[in-house]
Amino acid sequence: ADPNLAQANGVTPLMTASDIGSAAIVSTLLARGASVNAAAVETRTTALMWAVANGHHEVARVLIEAHADVHASTVKGLTPLLYAAMTGDVTAGKMLLAAGVRPDETGSDAMTHALPLAITRGHLAFAQFLLDNGADANSEIDGIPALQAASGTVTGWLGDWTRDRKRLSDFAPVREPGAAERLAMVKALLARGARVNSRINHSLAVLSYVGRPKRGAFDTYTCGGGDLRGASPLWVASQTANRDLEATGGASEIMRTLLAAGADLHM
Repeated sequence: ADPNLAQANGVTPLMTASDIGSAAIVSTLLARGASVNAAAVETRTTALMWAVANGHHEVARVLIEAHADVHASTVKGLTPLLYAAMTGDVTAGKMLLAAGVRPDETGSDAMTHALPLAITRGHLAFAQFLLDNGADANSEIDGIPALQAASGTVTGWLGDWTRDRKRLSDFAPVREPGAAERLAMVKALLARGARVNSRINHSLAVLSYVGRPKRGAFDTYTCGGGDLRGASPLWVASQTANRDLEATGGASEIMRTLLAAGADLHM
């Protein structure tokens, strides 16, 4: 039988075996000539991505040893490292970095970094792992810096990114970190040079800001369009406290930390 005989969508037996986590079958298929870097037709997902996304470490190890492309990217810009970031899988992350992946690598979209992605998914231990391995504390996901992602809720700004990757929550639901975790991450980012007065470079229209008579949310020269492009870490923390009273205590500590680091009250 041909080990590379694929379905119409390009899914191969190796991908299926990697998805279910059978290292024995994966090894057998590779020994019989299965292409380790075959990719699905529409998404360009590979066997290694399937293994990492599902936490199958032994399968991932076998694939990497067979020279799977650890830098491969899907059409939407997701790489094996980004799949590990979405699930918070530090073990997989260590394997990928040991195989030559850089902590700040992006995929084909060139806008999704693992550090802020892990933070937005609530996997702060994975984010800390990346920082410890040299990740840029100012890296972004779709124009949203890591410090904003740690300082509060940035779900609204991520709407376009998430809608463009519809099935992520099927295998990687978002985890809500506690206030102490968020505060520790904010401090870790600041300690590694995160810019305390950075701005979000992605639009978000909020009805409560629409129609202000003299200005928009941040720009004196707008006509009240309600666009929250330009939010600082301090603003994100403040908005989180205003929207969620239960988060106010933790957000207050984050705001004090940001102010102590030089946050501009007038941004």
